[in-house]
Amino acid sequence: MTSRPDGKVKNISSVCLMWLGLCLPALAADDAEATRATFAALYAKMNTAMNARNTAELGTMLAPGYQGEDVGGKARTAQHLMQEVTSLKDDPNRKMETTFSPVVQEGASARTVRRLRVATFRSPEDKTPSMEYVAVSDDTWTKGEQGWKLAASTVRQADFSLMGRVLVHKTHP
Repeated sequence: MTSRPDGKVKNISSVCLMWLGLCLPALAADDAEATRATFAALYAKMNTAMNARNTAELGTMLAPGYQGEDVGGKARTAQHLMQEVTSLKDDPNRKMETTFSPVVQEGASARTVRRLRVATFRSPEDKTPSMEYVAVSDDTWTKGEQGWKLAASTVRQADFSLMGRVLVHKTHP
């Protein structure tokens, strides 16, 4: 505590604690927003690579030893993923969108729940999807010298719809 000339006591530690209490949440919010922006860019890059069937680019985004699992519980290696991407038919009316939950980062590891929506429209002007696939997965990323890489992805739920009608709904065992 310090005394001022007018005789009032000013508690510097209280002022510092109050300042920290006001500033730390703002700093944490900035970090969360920066993390969100980083992963939004990563998922956008992944969607672009998949849509273009660019397995070389997609491969650079996967961690060595990538482990995936489909909605049926079957293992999906990086090689399986690349084969699936290669087999995608060229469709200018296909659109891929990814959304994800807040990223939980612990050191060089990050986890999030991703929702991938792939829709094909009858024409660019038509906003009603004729085919839609939605998959929800648990994703784990690792950060190394070359940045963030997708280390694991487990599909928890998958839905396939045709003309707005759900034909297949699966959940992970």
